[in-house]
Parts: sequence; structure tokens; C-alpha cells
Amino acid sequence: MVSLDVVKASNATIKTELSPGLVAVFVGGTSGIGEISLKQLARLTVRPRIYIVGRSAAAAERILAECRALNGEGEYVFVQKTLVRMRDAEAVCEDIKQRERHVNVLFLSVGEVDMSVEKNADGLRPIFALTTFARYLIALRLLPLLQRAPGLRRIVDVAAGAHEDRLLTDDWQAERLTVRDRNKLRGHLATMKTLTWQRLVEQAPDVSIVQEFPGLVVTPLFQRLGGWLGVAFRLFVFLFGWLLAVPLDESAERHAFMATSAAFAPREGDAKGAPLVAGLGVRTGADGHLGSGMYSVGWNNEGPGEEAMALLRRYHEDGTAAALWTWMKGEFTRILGADWEGMSGC
Repeated sequence: MVSLDVVKASNATIKTELSPGLVAVFVGGTSGIGEISLKQLARLTVRPRIYIVGRSAAAAERILAECRALNGEGEYVFVQKTLVRMRDAEAVCEDIKQRERHVNVLFLSVGEVDMSVEKNADGLRPIFALTTFARYLIALRLLPLLQRAPGLRRIVDVAAGAHEDRLLTDDWQAERLTVRDRNKLRGHLATMKTLTWQRLVEQAPDVSIVQEFPGLVVTPLFQRLGGWLGVAFRLFVFLFGWLLAVPLDESAERHAFMATSAAFAPREGDAKGAPLVAGLGVRTGADGHLGSGMYSVGWNNEGPGEEAMALLRRYHEDGTAAALWTWMKGEFTRILGADWEGMSGC
């Protein structure tokens, strides 16, 4: 576990070690972990320019005002977009590319805890549409901007890091898994995301990616849960939240740490982020190698166990990772058209 004291010590160096004018894009920044993390980054940086992509103008107005109070020298821009379909993700990226030449941090937390099997207009289960497809597409489209960034090139994906488990290779959208199978679904999703992020790092070894699991953080995302699951969750939090929940301020510190620290350095290049502080070393990547550029971590910033890493290695060796990408590529082609990859500029 990376201690909170070490996390805070690293964050305390951001103002002096990172150049002024850091550019960050928060997709899903109008509530929950995205909100607390962007406000923390605003507080810790010098003259940042932060884009907040979300659907609620009212929430954004409040957050923008709070960011200005935290750091009046920063620039904060709201991009209003409801990410329902892949074309919405494309539109967001076009907006950012019109405004910026580079992006230092791409923070992805958009998504709902919607485990229904009913598919959206793109033919995707909601949990996969936002947490897997939309996030990957946004990262791919903004990759050229990330690769041009000085000092720091980082993607943080708030999802299910360090919870990798067996894939359903005959059911990529896990349609036979419902809310009752949430642990299996989480393991499937975590592995799917880690394998695809590893592929992106192979394409862009000068950018680092952190898929992380935030733990139990009581945010409005969970308060919106309906049905018996929502009732059960709120009862659980009422009874045990004091013991198990990660405090909001600690979660904000850890997410700012993952977004900026050289502990999560890219495989190649000098855009590592804030230098290592005492008691902190470069983390082990999801492939089991130090500093390999794609990191999968839990709420305490520790990676998966050896069993999970062995599973990931096996999936690369036996062709499962390639089969997953073939399926995802086919879905992107079906939704966006045959030239979707060429449109990325990558």
C-alpha cells in the first residue's frame, strides 16, 4: 500500500515540479470521483486549464465557481455533452482538439452503475458503452494531443483496477451476467479494460495509463442506484460505511497522485510527472514489470496479485487479447464506419 502520507508528500511537490499551465480533461467531471479529483488538481497546480465534460450545466456552474475559489489563476471550461452514443464521444474530442494543441491529463470517470442487459442505440450494454467503448475511443482520439504534452502524459481510468479475472470469451458483453453476478462482471470488465489499455500503451509507449478501482467512495453515483440494489447499498453504507468507505478527501488525494506522480511513469520518454519522493518507487505495471507504462491498481494504489498478472500474460500468449481486440474493432466499425481508425490520426 502507498501510504496516504507519501501520497500527500508527492502531491505537495506538484506546484514546484510540474510546469504551470497543465491541461487536463475530465470526462465525467460534474459529479462523484471526477468532481472531487478535478477540484483537487485545480488546488494543487499552477495556472491549470481544466475541461469538465458532463451533462449537468447546473452542477458544472457550481464546480467552476468552486474551482475558481480554490485557484483563481486557473481556467475552467465546461463542455456540455451527454455521452450516450459513440458519436457523442467523437464530438467531445473534436471540441477539445479545436481548443488545445496538447493535453497532459485525461481523466475518465464517465459512466453509470447500470448493469442492465438491455442494449443502447449503439447495440451495447450501458456498462460497456461508457466504461469501455466511449472511454477507449476518447483516449484514442486525444492520443496525439497527449503525445505532444510536455512534462506529463497521463490517462487515469476510474474503473476496476486490480480486480482482473477470467473473461467470458464466448460472451464479450457478458449478457448472461446480471447484477447478481456483479463480482464476475467486474472481473470480466477489469480484464477487458487492462488488455485494451495495454494495447494502447504498445501504440504510444510515451503515454502512461492507470486503470484504478477507487474502493467504496460514497458519491451521488451510488445514491442514484434504483431497485433492490440501491436499497441494499444505502443500507450497507449506513451500517458499515464508517468502517469500509474511503474518505472523500483521501480519494481526491490519491486520484491527484495517480494523475501526476512519476510512480506511474510511461515506458519511454521523459514525460514522467512529479518526481518520486522519499518512500516511493516506480510501480509495477500490469504485465509484472517495473515502469512498463500500463498500471492496474486498487484504491490503495497497489496492483493486482500474481494470479491476475499470470492470467493477463496467458491471454496475450494464447491469442485471447487479440480476439478481444478483433471483437472491439468490429463493434467500432459497425457503429462508426469502416474508416473509424484512420480518423483518429494515430
